[in-house]
Amino acid sequence: MKKIGNSLYYIYNIPPGVTSMKSFSTIIILLLLPLSLFCWPIEFEYFADSTTTWGGEILSDTTWTADKSPYVIRGDIVVDTGVTWTIEPGCELWFDPTYYLWPSIECWGRLIAEGIATDSIFFMAHPGAPLTWDYGFRRVAAWETAHDTSSFSYCRFSEAIVCLVASGSSVSVNNCRFIRGRTPGGAPYTPWAFSCIGGNAKLDECEFVELEVRVTDEAKAEVRGCVFNGNGLYGIYCETNVGIIENNLLIETAIYFSDSSYRRTVLLEDSIIIQNNLILANQPNGVGISAGGLLSATLILNNTVLFSRYGNIISSWNWHPEILINNNISCFSGSTGIRQTDSGFPATLRYNNSFRNVNNFLHPLPAIGVMCTVNVNGDSCDAFFNISADPMFVDTASGDYHLQSSSPCIDAGDPSLPWDPDSTPPDIGCFYFDQTAIKELPSIPRIFEFSAYPNPFNSSCKIAFALPAEELSMFTKIEIYDINGRIVSSVIEPVEMTGGTKLPSTSSGSGLCEFVWTPDESVPSGVYFAVLRVGTWAGKAKITLIR
Repeated sequence: MKKIGNSLYYIYNIPPGVTSMKSFSTIIILLLLPLSLFCWPIEFEYFADSTTTWGGEILSDTTWTADKSPYVIRGDIVVDTGVTWTIEPGCELWFDPTYYLWPSIECWGRLIAEGIATDSIFFMAHPGAPLTWDYGFRRVAAWETAHDTSSFSYCRFSEAIVCLVASGSSVSVNNCRFIRGRTPGGAPYTPWAFSCIGGNAKLDECEFVELEVRVTDEAKAEVRGCVFNGNGLYGIYCETNVGIIENNLLIETAIYFSDSSYRRTVLLEDSIIIQNNLILANQPNGVGISAGGLLSATLILNNTVLFSRYGNIISSWNWHPEILINNNISCFSGSTGIRQTDSGFPATLRYNNSFRNVNNFLHPLPAIGVMCTVNVNGDSCDAFFNISADPMFVDTASGDYHLQSSSPCIDAGDPSLPWDPDSTPPDIGCFYFDQTAIKELPSIPRIFEFSAYPNPFNSSCKIAFALPAEELSMFTKIEIYDINGRIVSSVIEPVEMTGGTKLPSTSSGSGLCEFVWTPDESVPSGVYFAVLRVGTWAGKAKITLIR
């Protein structure tokens, strides 16, 4: 027995000849039970005999190396305040629940577990543990006094109640994989991959299989580029007013923000941003906001949400005036595409595409979803530029939800938001269509007065241009290209102008001319470019055909 601080620690090894830990544990418990009444708590001092540790405290900076791996953990490990524990690539930590029920790592200092792409670090149940155990260990936790950021890279967590916990501390996690226990459905409740309680967490490029990320209290979480697969309910569940959830893929699971007003004091610059996520086939909702107590602006931008059973994007109890739902694609829901329920401030719905849902829009403002005008592409839209049109994904059947070149979502987003990387107006949905990939059309070193009207058009379009009179003789032709750079037509009939000549001059010294393009029935609706060629120069105008 050894005294450390105010606690008594018992140090022992399994005696030679003892093969059943259960019988040995029973003997130890019976012998120590009377004494435990007077010297609680009883713990085990940290030590390792190349691969095995019975738990206890790490009191000084320590490094675990791969040459002594695997490390069999048969008790709680506590990292003391101010201490850094480094786990190198290639290490495997095997938690053995048969000797000590659900061991854990409790870090009050700093834990650095940074593997590499070709050599991960494993936190897992002992391979020899009976399959009847649902979990191998309780958690790896970073607590309040861990002032320095603990970091995890290329780690693999499996078979834990909560794989990783950040409570009042900062944690950076990237390229890690979290997997549920070996007996899915056998446990009494769904375990969590990561729990952030009042701390700061950054999760990048991670994978979560049948596990949930939960953010509570005054925590701030940034989740980027992650994959959530198969949790069935929530992939990301937040009770907080601050968070950035972007560029993630969620399959059969959802993003949900809940009321947390009783938990925190909000800062004016705080906000919740949910953007550029692809969310597929969730049982309840794709994105859910229960905003009764949310004290921050909530921005739901450029997401693609499909196949949710009870509604793709749901907002309820909006008591904050800045709930913005813009530039989202919502399709194929068994209920409502985009819906606000209950009372409070009406969420702002603008520039969304809700298509082929049981109800495309349900909102307190009756004008939402009522098609009464056209947008920049000439498609029918409501007064807030929401449309209900086939987004024209590349291949829905094979799961490719990028946009085809003729998609009505291209350039149809909110122009007040940041433009797409190709310097065009925002597209609707999580994937923008890169218009720089279109075959480059001929360009010119000078600007012509060149226009097309009506635009959009249905049957024919007049294409007009003006040139200095001395350059009219250089006129060659006008060609029509589709958005992929293919020539659709180069036969344009001229219209006589004032003066009865084909290419008249005006008193201002300029030549004016109009041509008419009447596409045949084989030309589909879409965006086209009229290209004017004058000598070695060319100019172009964007036109939209609507059948």
